[in-house]
Amino acid sequence: MRGALATLLLCALAVLWTNTAVAQSDTTDLRQEGDFGTSQKAWNGLSTFAALAGGEGLQVLESTRIDWEELDSDDVLVLLYPTNYVDPTKVVSFIRNGGRVLIADDFGTGHKILAELGGRRNRQFRAERYQGDQIFAPIAGPTGIHPLSAGIVALTTNHPSALSNLEGIESIFSFASGDSVVAAGELGLGRYVALADPSVLINRMLQFEGNLQFSINLLRYLIRPGESDRVIVLAGPIALDGEPRNSYDDGTWRGSVSANVAQINGWLDEINLWMLMPNTLRLFTLVAALILAVLLFLAVPQARHKPLDGAWTRAAPVPGPTELAKSFSGAGPRTSYLLPAAIARDNVNSALELVLEEPDPLYSHSDRDLLDAVSTHCSIGASRTLGELLPRLRGIPQRAQAAAHWQPRFVSLREFEQLQGNAETFLKSIKTI
Repeated sequence: MRGALATLLLCALAVLWTNTAVAQSDTTDLRQEGDFGTSQKAWNGLSTFAALAGGEGLQVLESTRIDWEELDSDDVLVLLYPTNYVDPTKVVSFIRNGGRVLIADDFGTGHKILAELGGRRNRQFRAERYQGDQIFAPIAGPTGIHPLSAGIVALTTNHPSALSNLEGIESIFSFASGDSVVAAGELGLGRYVALADPSVLINRMLQFEGNLQFSINLLRYLIRPGESDRVIVLAGPIALDGEPRNSYDDGTWRGSVSANVAQINGWLDEINLWMLMPNTLRLFTLVAALILAVLLFLAVPQARHKPLDGAWTRAAPVPGPTELAKSFSGAGPRTSYLLPAAIARDNVNSALELVLEEPDPLYSHSDRDLLDAVSTHCSIGASRTLGELLPRLRGIPQRAQAAAHWQPRFVSLREFEQLQGNAETFLKSIKTI
């Protein structure tokens, strides 16, 4: 009897231990060592993704800790399944100032970043198709035309989450329930992609044709052509220290100015940390006064050889056709074509004078009266063409103002060519050419 009781007790303990082990395994993270390693060539690594990035001329850096100050707008930041808290406001600030970011997360802490960008992570969704009829491998389809979905019919996932309640972010791939697995958006000067299944990028999943093309599209969508040179991958227990920069030079005029101003502010902050002694402060004040004196001397026009009659404040004389052709031949993209636009406007005004037999009709008539007069003297088509041209002509200043050094507005070559083409169309319609 005692032997039987001991046997029953051991069996009960074994069953209890087995159930406990099963319960623990259900809550254990299924990810393995080597997941998302950029040099890992096993099925769960990112060596194929890193090779694709290298083919785009990018250097792939893998880390778990980085300072925001080390990142600029030419970098592509890839956050894969973060398990530590990452401040969403700093991610948003980085993107807004020109950063490019991929947030790929299914069950980590990335849902807080996604919520800040306009999406909610959802584990309840329904797919129409599954890879190999495996319930853990639902297939998503493109929701529309987008660079991320170019050339892709289906995207295969592996134990994914989904994105729902999207606001301000565009769905790119979705399941039959309407929940998305890929979404993308632009914020300020930057752009970002949200991927609800980071395993889409691992070596095994890139064996599927759609996934491989998606990885290529993803890199090309996030990089700045000719400027980006790094892809920085942070996975798992990551940490981003410090604060993102206030502005990045994204190649535009606005981005360049903002970046320079931010650099000056940073330099001033560093100077502010110094303790200036009285003698040093006097020397600094003296140097600043000398610099201001030199700038004032250079700014005020000199009157050594001719009287200061104020001529330097007036507009320059309008050049003739020969001088005008020379000044605009081979002009660069920053050249303003305001003066040629003013000449084109005057040509239209002169043609209207001949047709309507009235002086300066462009300035002496309202838009409605002028269009009615052209319709009466010419044709309805000429009146319609002039109606499309009038808003542009009204925005061009007088020829003398257009020839001044400080021009009231900037007219690009493209804008001038459109204006000139519309003007020639109108002149032909009233048979003055």
